[in-house]
Formats: sequence, structure tokens, C-alpha cells
Amino acid sequence: MSGQPLHEALRCAEYIAGGLQKTDRSAAVLCDDTVHIPLPLRPAGNAEACRKALAGVESGGSTALFDGWQAGANLLEGKTAGTISRVLLLSDSQAHHGLCDEQEIRRHCARRAAQGVSTNGRRHELLRPNG
Repeated sequence: MSGQPLHEALRCAEYIAGGLQKTDRSAAVLCDDTVHIPLPLRPAGNAEACRKALAGVESGGSTALFDGWQAGANLLEGKTAGTISRVLLLSDSQAHHGLCDEQEIRRHCARRAAQGVSTNGRRHELLRPNG
């Protein structure tokens, strides 16, 4: 992901982060051929902190979509009562690197869905347990 799509993804992440409640928690995960977590899971509602964490993000190589999704899901372990936790996965939504088998990805997603982790987004049909 590069150029205007990357710019829009970063702008949307900042907008979403600014709209969350202070009692919520949020994180941002970026994936190209490796996974980066510029914004670890922490109290939400601070668009400026999100903007600073994502400043300087540049386009990378191939997309390790599953690896990024899994890193985000791992951040959600250890739920805090009374909060909603959200992870923004910034990606071009293409599985080019790492685990790419859609059936296997769906099996992993089904296990996480049973634990209360849901996925929404541009290619959410891939990252949902029942596709």
C-alpha cells in the first residue's frame, strides 16, 4: 500500500482513534513483509497520539496480512472489564507473504471469533470465520 491509499488509511486511523471513548483501548498494527506495532494497546480517544505514532509510516514490501491480523488479535488478549478494545490493522488487504492459504486463515479466525475477536474491514470476508 502506498500513495493515496496509504495516506487515506493513516487519515482514517487518526479519525477513528479520535472518536473512541477514553475508557476504550486502541492499537495500530501495520503489516508489509513484517509486522510493526507503532501504537501499542493503550487508552483510546487521543487522535494526536495516534497521529504521532503513525508519522513517517512509509510503504513497505509484500503484505503479511495474516501475520498482522494475528499480531493485532494477540494484543487483545487479557481483556479489561468495562472496556472495548480495538486494533486498527493498516494493510492493502492482500495476503502475499507468510500464511496465504485462505482456508487456514479462516480456521485461525474462527478460533479467535470464539474468543470474542471480530474483524471488519475492506477484505473482512477473508478474515471472518465463515468467509
